[in-house]
Amino acid sequence: GAGWGAFAVQGNHAVTQEQHGETECTVCYHARTGAEIWRHRYAARFYDGFGGLGPRATPTIDADQVFAVGATGVLSCLDLATGEVRWSRDVLQDSGAANQQYGVAGSPLVARGMVIVCPTGQSGPTLAAYDRATGDRVWETGTDRASYASPVLADLGGTPQVVAYSSTQAAGFDVATGKRLWDFPWANSEGINASQPILHAGASNRVLVSTGYGTGAALFEVRRSDAGTLAPEPLWTSRSLKTKFATPVCRGDRII
Repeated sequence: GAGWGAFAVQGNHAVTQEQHGETECTVCYHARTGAEIWRHRYAARFYDGFGGLGPRATPTIDADQVFAVGATGVLSCLDLATGEVRWSRDVLQDSGAANQQYGVAGSPLVARGMVIVCPTGQSGPTLAAYDRATGDRVWETGTDRASYASPVLADLGGTPQVVAYSSTQAAGFDVATGKRLWDFPWANSEGINASQPILHAGASNRVLVSTGYGTGAALFEVRRSDAGTLAPEPLWTSRSLKTKFATPVCRGDRII
């Protein structure tokens, strides 16, 4: 089936998302044989007319649970062994947001007993957190439209936080409350940030951001002030590296 995500793998369970007709599916295959173990499906179909058909995000496996979000915003918590639904939420409906051009694309982040997602909707929040066990909304944060990258967990400036892109910036948020801790303006003509920010690029507390559409890349360091607040300190910018969809890697003192 059509789809744009990769596989999440634990043991012999390899889980991905696919489009089959009018249904989005989360599918678990045996990692060694390719045999289908289970399939969870629901009525949803996303085709943007340009980028293609099917769900965008890679599922997340944590312990005995699978968390998958489809292109129309359906967030599902599934049993890893059986595919049984434990709970399901529509993250765009919860946020009162309309889907945007290329659909919901960020993979779920599991942290501190929560599942944190980018609703990626017009007029929606930047991030939303759900209780891992019940699916109840815990918090939402930000007024900038989420973009297409996935939220990531980081320790910057001695503070655990979630780092995420919106359509106009990179920002750090308190894991427990969603409070914005810092932001770094990072935009382009299309309002699209799709490749992942690179954490601890070259040194602790440093973050590399890169995007396409003629913008380029920047390196900044998240520093703590004497007053205890966090702020990004720009180190350099360059137009030599413009990652549109693919995420670079940091190897030693080089970005590849």
